[in-house]
Amino acid sequence: MDLSLTLQYLVIALAVLLSLWVVMKKQFPGTLRRLRGAVAIGLLRDGRPAWMRALGRR
Repeated sequence: MDLSLTLQYLVIALAVLLSLWVVMKKQFPGTLRRLRGAVAIGLLRDGRPAWMRALGRR
């Protein structure tokens, strides 16, 4: 019972996050672009692991 309830909550949380992403892309494209840029710059800093730098370049 607990595993199925946890799985259900995870699926719902994923759907909510996906919905939030779509709304942000449609309603606030400039804000989303600035947010993505700020995250990418943080990931590209010197001293970060290679996988983080690769993620920042994407």
